[in-house]
Amino acid sequence: MKRLILASISVLSLGLVGCDENEALGSNDAPICLNTAIPFEFPTPSFVVDENLERSSSWDYLQGIQQTDTVIGIPAIVTVMESKIHQFAIYEGPATGITSLNNPIDTMDQVESAEDTAGNIQSGRIQIQGAIRDDVSWSYNNKAAILRDESNSDDTTNFLPYILDYSYISSSNQLSRTMAYYKEVTKIVDGEETTTNEILATSLTGLNPDTFLTSGYNAPLSAVISWGDSTESLKITKDYQTRVDRAEYVSATEFTAGSHTDIKRLKISINYETAEAEVFVSDFVNAVTCHPDTVDEIDLFDPTTQDLTDNNCESLEDRVTLRDPGYDITGIDPDVPDSGTPPTPTETYTATFVDGR
Repeated sequence: MKRLILASISVLSLGLVGCDENEALGSNDAPICLNTAIPFEFPTPSFVVDENLERSSSWDYLQGIQQTDTVIGIPAIVTVMESKIHQFAIYEGPATGITSLNNPIDTMDQVESAEDTAGNIQSGRIQIQGAIRDDVSWSYNNKAAILRDESNSDDTTNFLPYILDYSYISSSNQLSRTMAYYKEVTKIVDGEETTTNEILATSLTGLNPDTFLTSGYNAPLSAVISWGDSTESLKITKDYQTRVDRAEYVSATEFTAGSHTDIKRLKISINYETAEAEVFVSDFVNAVTCHPDTVDEIDLFDPTTQDLTDNNCESLEDRVTLRDPGYDITGIDPDVPDSGTPPTPTETYTATFVDGR
């Protein structure tokens, strides 16, 4: 059996902003900040998500990127992206009609968004709803949300810890929700045992405050879901307003996608309104130009610390970021919002219209 436990273990485990401020009082002078330090368990049958798939990390995207025209080489590229989503999101069924997902982010999303979810999450919702109603900036942060897996045949128990955060900014009327799945890593530093948290997956979701005020949860305005580490990672960005989604797979080692060999980054975007899909590739993850505009100028691709040292480029002042015009936005002016030139896709094709997107 798998259960969800939400508990405030210590003062460090739970941070609430504004609990003692007069401005945090509700319209009836009652504090919006509620006691969330009550341990409880929330039973879930399994980690598998089989409901509300249309708002999951990848149900719609996997359908959307399916090719409907005859551009050569696209199926092989799509297959690579499908395999990486399957690796991280762990879906069952065909890509065009997945029946469930089995990963920590989608699981917690389903638990958190359920109407009858656990009490601590409900308390967080009430606090944020009160803040929206009274036009008060507010945040709720709980570092003690734990999925407990008791299904192992050897009778051991696995604990999957999360951080759950709501943040409301009254001046801009913006509401966001962050979920992070992590593991504790213990190392010996200077002869002493040190424990730190290693983030394994995250989800940042933008929500409509007005709808949240009345329903407690609503379909997101946008979402960014990420899995992985420096070795390989997958990020899915979903925009429910522009109706454009994209997935980016990044690998520290070279891989092949269709006719594109020795690449390290692959991105496929899908416009659900036009069914146009675009493919972007890059043969490096990070690059810098050392000593720009001098006789010593040199471009370094995925440089190691030794590479930077060998080229007297250790200092940030000695280098600038080098972007790939076939993958990254270039020409960005930090003083001008939304500036820059979008990347040029290496392939375009006609994809699939998806109901609801």
